[in-house]
Amino acid sequence: MDDEIAGRIERLSPDARALFWEIERRGEEVEFKVPPDELVLNLRQRIADLPVQDQPELVDIFGVIARQDHEEGLRLKAEGVRHEGFMEIIGREQELDKRAGRAVNEAMTLKEAVPKLEAAGELDLLEREYLESVKDEIVWVPADEEE
Repeated sequence: MDDEIAGRIERLSPDARALFWEIERRGEEVEFKVPPDELVLNLRQRIADLPVQDQPELVDIFGVIARQDHEEGLRLKAEGVRHEGFMEIIGREQELDKRAGRAVNEAMTLKEAVPKLEAAGELDLLEREYLESVKDEIVWVPADEEE
């Protein structure tokens, strides 16, 4: 939770703050797979009983948290897709080694794979430019279980 959200929570009334933390605690217990109004008994009434200025603020705080979680999920998904692409590039070089009868380096990095793929003429210009920009990144490639 970032400082802005923590500050907003602290500015809520004690009752609103307690309700926020109750929803958070119960949500974490069920991994937020249950809607908040099913997590907390009489949630709608309890929100209605809060000071008027806390009602929209409480809802908005949960909205900000949900948006941040969604954005983080999208970022992680994009990073995963990117790393799958790196794994595919490394796998292409490992396959070249295998076909050539050379030992396959299961711990190969992009930095090692790129020059070998270039030497074999297996990279187009766009791939070369992109891989040059990321060649020092570490990517884990699982061992081929069929070997």
